[in-house]
Amino acid sequence: MTRKSIAYMAVGLMLMFLAASAEVLPDLKVIDVSTGEPSFINASEAVLPLTVTIKNTGGPTATRFKLSVDVIDSAGKLVKAFRCPGQEDRWYPWKTGLARDAKYTFRGSLYIGKPGGPSLHGQTITLIPRVDSSSGDEFVADYGRVQESDEGNNESRIMVRLR
Repeated sequence: MTRKSIAYMAVGLMLMFLAASAEVLPDLKVIDVSTGEPSFINASEAVLPLTVTIKNTGGPTATRFKLSVDVIDSAGKLVKAFRCPGQEDRWYPWKTGLARDAKYTFRGSLYIGKPGGPSLHGQTITLIPRVDSSSGDEFVADYGRVQESDEGNNESRIMVRLR
């Protein structure tokens, strides 16, 4: 090989590297979860103010995705309705696209408990918000709607004591 052909190979490899690095997959994460004081409908049902902030630490995405919230309480683990103002879906808030390093905050109310169920007063529950959720969906890829560089970091957990 000549020096000229080695230089061309090096330039070609560098261009391939730059092209590959420009196609970085998105990476959606739940980065913050906070709650307010619950409003009790009765002893076994409440509405909990909920704020969930997500961040895309990977490449940009233009794909539409949703957020689900699982609740673990004395009745077990169930997906619960998370309603956000301005959202049409009564169960899941949606977001279309998120730029690289951008954050987005969902603010709404989470229904917890069940009619005639055990009292929620004094109970500790676990909330598991999950971004790019496929909860309740059929015919959606295993990874959800957004193919990401890390599919294992889409959820967070917090424990909340109800008073």
